[in-house]
Amino acid sequence: MVFRQILGLHEVNVGIGNRLQIGIKSSPIMWFIPDIPLKEALWAGELRVQLLRSRLFRVAIDATYFHVSDIHGLKMGIFGKYGTDKLALHVGANAILVWLPNQVMDTCAGPVSPDVDGYSSGYDCGQGTRRTQRDLQKIVTANVGFEVRFWRHGKFFLDAVAIYALGAGPGGTIFTVLPGVRLHTTGFAADLGLGLFAVGDIKIPMPVVNLSYRF
Repeated sequence: MVFRQILGLHEVNVGIGNRLQIGIKSSPIMWFIPDIPLKEALWAGELRVQLLRSRLFRVAIDATYFHVSDIHGLKMGIFGKYGTDKLALHVGANAILVWLPNQVMDTCAGPVSPDVDGYSSGYDCGQGTRRTQRDLQKIVTANVGFEVRFWRHGKFFLDAVAIYALGAGPGGTIFTVLPGVRLHTTGFAADLGLGLFAVGDIKIPMPVVNLSYRF
């Protein structure tokens, strides 16, 4: 079992055998926001399956369902790692579907009649109806990185990620680069890094802290 904390995100993973892992994630920061009920905070469930495993090569797939407030999403990904404990390269790709909050759609087939005061705050839909629908946002991501051991309890790592929102135009692309240091013992690990998030001409540095405990 692994407990992991990334800034305001907490995660618990449980392994079943050598190839299957299930996990749950949430954000305790949101639990105490008055206007957001506990059930509407960020919650996610993950299933990960290891397909291939050898001394040098690993391949796994995962699927994650998540929701926050009225937003729901599904992430499906594949990733691989090649190398040893001293030097390793890893790559991955994800497809993400996000269902945004309901939108009221007017499907009136007939004329829309205004109220008696001349304003269209009320509707006569004729033969039509009024319904709600969710907007579907499609996102793809790709990442590559490597890690190099410099000490028995320490590694340098570098991760680069590209995130593209389909149909959003050039402004929908986000790039992140995260160099850092991973310090660890048998059961505890800490990632300390400084990430750079780039969206168009906007670049935002952000510290990253990732703590995990295996028991």
